[in-house]
Amino acid sequence: MGLTFKKDTDDARNSSSVDIVLEILKELSRVHVYDPKAKNINVIKNSSNVDLVSRLVSPYVKKNYDAVVVLTDWGLFKKLNYKSILQNSNESPFFVDSRSFINKTIIRLLGFKI
Repeated sequence: MGLTFKKDTDDARNSSSVDIVLEILKELSRVHVYDPKAKNINVIKNSSNVDLVSRLVSPYVKKNYDAVVVLTDWGLFKKLNYKSILQNSNESPFFVDSRSFINKTIIRLLGFKI
């Protein structure tokens, strides 16, 4: 979640988040991506293995997550219902917060692997 180089911007040009998504694609067959404002993400849009999630509620309807990766510290990511996300995930999915802004204790107690 999060493609822009920092929160509160729509600029994803030269964002390390885009590079990370492309690296993840080398290991996984499918990636679901959400950013509330990201633009200039043609490299991601042109990949047939990337689903650009258009609404914040969409993560709850996707199934079979192996991991949740937070790459940009958008405030709304703190407010997500991670319990609902976990219920739509594979058993014990990984949780990676590259910005270290989400409470890891709560995430671990919910059942994510950190």
